[in-house]
Amino acid sequence: MIKFSIDDSQFRSVMEKVVQLGGNMNKHLATSLNKSFEAGRPIAEGAITERYNVTKPNLEIDKASAGNLTGGIRASGGMKKVEEFSPQEGDGGVVSVMIIRGQRKPILPTSRGAGRGAFIVRGGRVMQRKQDEQYPIYPVMTIGYPQMLGSRAVSNPVRDKMGDIGTAELRQQIIRAL
Repeated sequence: MIKFSIDDSQFRSVMEKVVQLGGNMNKHLATSLNKSFEAGRPIAEGAITERYNVTKPNLEIDKASAGNLTGGIRASGGMKKVEEFSPQEGDGGVVSVMIIRGQRKPILPTSRGAGRGAFIVRGGRVMQRKQDEQYPIYPVMTIGYPQMLGSRAVSNPVRDKMGDIGTAELRQQIIRAL
């Protein structure tokens, strides 16, 4: 989740002036935050699909209110199966996937050296042994949309753009209130 909040103690003197003029600063802050979330959602969706080899994620917005100046953009879902990331079996039977666009990575054996790397079974599923014995075998999973949204490569530019949009909107809200 990309969280964005404002500590209203930083704006105490500005809020007092605006309140004296008849404005409701918390309402204006919440409106500007929510507009930045709405503008940030398509930017975040684009950043995820540009970086990761996935379809457009379904991102939700947690709205701010006058009583709670916190909100954000949230992605839901668990870990994804690697079958969704174009698995290919290469030399020596090593299976590789492309999670980040343009970067094909092999699925290697577990860190203890037991078992073997991933293999493709009927139906295109990617499975892995985590032990030396033949069974059980496990599906291979990787990151999901929440981790993609939270990665620095996605969240930092989205957060910066949302901050710019929120600041500009807050300026307009204050001008309207005055």
